[in-house]
Amino acid sequence: MKPNYDAMTNQELRAYILRHRDDIDAIEAFFARRSPDSEAVIFPPAKTE
Repeated sequence: MKPNYDAMTNQELRAYILRHRDDIDAIEAFFARRSPDSEAVIFPPAKTE
């Protein structure tokens, strides 16, 4: 029996995924929660010498 991923918070779902790393449905549900309209975080290039 699969748990209800929609009823889980992001923290609960993340913890579930870490315990059940082979549950592809849970991983897909977790990544589906990401908003494609969220603002991207852009970092400057690394400064190396």
